[in-house]
Amino acid sequence: MRMILRSLTQHLKDQNWFAVGLDFAIVVIGVFIGIQVSNWNENRADIARANGYLVRLEADLTADAENIAARQEFFSSVMNYGAQALSYAESDDTERKADWPAVLAFFQASQIFTYYRYDATYDELKNAGELNLITNQDLRAALANYFVVASGSQENIFSFNPQYRETVRGLTPSVITDHIWENCHNNAGSLQAQWLLDCDSPISKTEAEQVLNGYLADPNLLKQLRFWMSTLSTTNNLLEIARKNTESLREQIGAELSN
Repeated sequence: MRMILRSLTQHLKDQNWFAVGLDFAIVVIGVFIGIQVSNWNENRADIARANGYLVRLEADLTADAENIAARQEFFSSVMNYGAQALSYAESDDTERKADWPAVLAFFQASQIFTYYRYDATYDELKNAGELNLITNQDLRAALANYFVVASGSQENIFSFNPQYRETVRGLTPSVITDHIWENCHNNAGSLQAQWLLDCDSPISKTEAEQVLNGYLADPNLLKQLRFWMSTLSTTNNLLEIARKNTESLREQIGAELSN
């Protein structure tokens, strides 16, 4: 560039207008090419950053789908225990089998498993003001719907804490509660996994009958249990919708990455 400028200066002194025009054209073309190369490099960097975000979002959605499936399985187990508890409560006195499995069923029916979306990558993308890196407007809208609109509308449903949980646990002797947490529940040290297990009884049949009578003596417990089971059924249906939406969005991201 310095050589061209020196040449341009000399040609101006010599009043060689053809050479001046040629030098000027070379300068303009050089600047234009430089700008184009700079824009091309910047565009490549933007695409690389966008793809990096998309890869991380795809991983978040994979984890989301797994977490949703884990909760569907967990809540199905809770509902099975709830059905056993309701069967006991709604049976005639002569048909009731007052033993440990019934006590366990009432307690396990109170279990919850809160679900939160993996939204760290989306929040980072949004807070950095880089959502426009996702040039596909349909995908950008789908991401906003998933991580903002749908997430906010489902938060209360998926984090519901039933009154039944407080009632039945308040009526359960601590020796039973401690035994259940030690022997009838497992999370493998993870906040994203839970399993409910059948286990041996820590109490006698007479003691089990006393606990069960205490449950049924509470005027609110049965009503609360029915409401909780109804809520769980709705929750599992909504989780299935959420799982399908998660899979659909993950497929959209996969298609965008393959373009």
